[in-house]
Amino acid sequence: MMPETCAVTLLRSQWKALESVLDERTPLSALSDSKKLAESIRNRQIMDSPCSYGCGFYSDALNTLGDHYKICPETPVKCNNDCGEQIARKSLLDHNKHCDHVEQECHRGCGARVIRKRLLSGEHDKTCPKLTIPCNYCQKSFERQEISLHERTCHNRPAPCRYCGKKMLFSESKTHLDHCDKTMPFTLTDHTYIIQPESTGLVFQREGEAVCSHICIRESAHILNSWMSGRSGEMRMNLGILDKKELTFSLGNNITTLMLDDASLKIFSDSYNISNFEVFCINENGNKLFTLYSSDAREAQVCKSRVDLSHSCVLLTREILAKQPQHDILYLIISLRSHTTLFPAKAKQLQDKQATPQKKSWWSR
Repeated sequence: MMPETCAVTLLRSQWKALESVLDERTPLSALSDSKKLAESIRNRQIMDSPCSYGCGFYSDALNTLGDHYKICPETPVKCNNDCGEQIARKSLLDHNKHCDHVEQECHRGCGARVIRKRLLSGEHDKTCPKLTIPCNYCQKSFERQEISLHERTCHNRPAPCRYCGKKMLFSESKTHLDHCDKTMPFTLTDHTYIIQPESTGLVFQREGEAVCSHICIRESAHILNSWMSGRSGEMRMNLGILDKKELTFSLGNNITTLMLDDASLKIFSDSYNISNFEVFCINENGNKLFTLYSSDAREAQVCKSRVDLSHSCVLLTREILAKQPQHDILYLIISLRSHTTLFPAKAKQLQDKQATPQKKSWWSR
């Protein structure tokens, strides 16, 4: 018996789908209905759609392309490091090995996580605390986090004397203070004054005192006058505190601060009652020229821990200083004791002079 035959016209792309629809047992009656045949072929084409990225996968009833693309090794995915590239999923690990935006830990061990691009370009080197850099003075290498501390104490760094201005190295500065013209001990009214090591500037105290009762600032008349006139630059420079506006020193075993920022005298102390202070100026002979503040007078506004000179006191002081030879050396005393207590010999001479009656001249008789 001859097999049944038929003629059906199909597109070449439909033959594969047709092979799965038909088999040897398919009756010819199934081909007679072209509408049913077309629907069967179309449904089979949808079920057997290949992966768009060429991985070889074909969809079926249980595995759709939408689910497949979530795991497909050929599906383009965005780089996790925000470099902007689209890479096949299977190549993502290889891409991370050379991606410029991958975070890496600094190889110097500073603990920072930096993108590879910043490491390769040297941008991280500008801030890495573990980067070794040479000292500007001795050329030895130190980590960045240590270089600042080293350079402040490097023996080869320039360290001009803050008192006389002489240029020298830091290694020479300590021995220089022993014979610096401005820090040398001096004698005032038979007492020797030495520089106070606790002070931040050129401040002297009387030698041999177990507890510092007063400090002495040695300065010329015209510079004191400039300070009282509101120009403290020269005085701060001579005291070695040009970059600061305050001078601290030890007085009565407590730290006291003298402000040098304007034409008024400001003294601060939180440790004891500042109203016991006496501030006055003497010449080389120990004679008192004027008093800036005393607890018995009202030259200043006083509170427990602060003294502010009044404007009238400043004006009076400037008038007295203007009459002095401008290059004469004067001595500003900040003391917990009075002038008569500190300089009893001068006080006695003054009392004797006041008690001695003056002889009348012959023409006044």
